[in-house]
Amino acid sequence: LATKSRFRPVRGTQALEELAGQLGKTMAQVALNWCTSRPNVIAIPKSNSVARTEENCGASGWRLSPAQVRVLDEAFADERSEWCFDFIFFLSVAWVDGSS
Repeated sequence: LATKSRFRPVRGTQALEELAGQLGKTMAQVALNWCTSRPNVIAIPKSNSVARTEENCGASGWRLSPAQVRVLDEAFADERSEWCFDFIFFLSVAWVDGSS
């Protein structure tokens, strides 16, 4: 992932990092799982490598607990739907240009 300073908001990034560590997942996997746990939301993350595609696949086949979803919801309070898109887009761009 790119440096934390490029993410917004910091509280949300910290929550993602903590949950990822607890779950043995990457921040991107937790973010994708969280975003797609919403009704009527799909994600099509971009990848130009097998490793990234495999990482993206690791966001499926499991669920965040209601308490974990609440932690992320509260951490990203006012920017939930907008942030999901921005985060996924940013990760795609960072992966393609090699900045992560």
